[in-house]
Amino acid sequence: MAKISNFRIGIFVLSALVLLAGMLYYLGLSDCFSRKAAVSTFFPESVQGLAVGAQVKYKGAQVGSVEKIVILPARKIIQVDMSVELDSFRNVDGSALFRDDEDFYRFLQKEIREGLRCRLEYAGITGLRFLDLDYFAASGEMPVKPEFAVKGFLLPSVPSALRDVVKSLNVSLERISRIQFEEISNNLVRNLDDLNKILASEDVRRTISHLSGMAVSMDQTAAVFTRVVTEDRLRVILDDLENSLSELRTLAAVVRNEAEKSDFSGTAASVRQAADAFSGLLREETPEIKAAVDAWIRTLDMFRELADNLNRDPASLIRGAK
Repeated sequence: MAKISNFRIGIFVLSALVLLAGMLYYLGLSDCFSRKAAVSTFFPESVQGLAVGAQVKYKGAQVGSVEKIVILPARKIIQVDMSVELDSFRNVDGSALFRDDEDFYRFLQKEIREGLRCRLEYAGITGLRFLDLDYFAASGEMPVKPEFAVKGFLLPSVPSALRDVVKSLNVSLERISRIQFEEISNNLVRNLDDLNKILASEDVRRTISHLSGMAVSMDQTAAVFTRVVTEDRLRVILDDLENSLSELRTLAAVVRNEAEKSDFSGTAASVRQAADAFSGLLREETPEIKAAVDAWIRTLDMFRELADNLNRDPASLIRGAK
């Protein structure tokens, strides 16, 4: 019986020790045996939602956690210290990628030249934040070196994705708060009152009445025109107009032919010569005769000008000289 009791006690103690070791491992005792590297970064923006123990991820995979958050009022920045598990990085064959912390720091220095930076990210809609290590900068872009040193390795950071959005939103809200909505509302009310007074005035009512009367008159005129000028009547008027234009073209052609056959210019010149001769004979006569001769000569000149115009454009007899 004593041997059985001792065996049971040993099993119980061994089970308790295994359970205790499991609890310690679950509570973080395993971290004491893992290889970690100290890395620090700085943020000039708010770190609202970031707490000690928050996750540190490399391209989305968890590689560490936040160890400490320190406020540096003199420089208006927040220092965040983190620990990165070196065993999270492996070679293709599964072996450890880094031998020690210095080897890991050389890797970070090389990746910084490729654009590796640290940035605050939101963990879903909970408002909690984590640190994401990714290639947010352009390859070859080197950050400005700080004027102070830190324990471990200093990893440069970039503003969070929502920083500019929040800043723009705050600026917009500030500008909106400066708008005098009450004054705008009062001006709008006054303008509406003035508009109502104008619309209610006797002059506006009279004008609207006149416009209504004009509209009714126009409707009546259009109705009368529609009844009088039917489609058949309009077609007859257009046919008559086309016939008249055709007759005018025929008359113009006849006048042109007759003008081409007649020698108005020669006849007018002969008459002018005779008039000149007759005027020479009467040069010494009375002024009345001289005036009559001059009038006759002017008449002959006009007749010759008419003949010349008909020779150039017989149609001018109908439409007139240009």
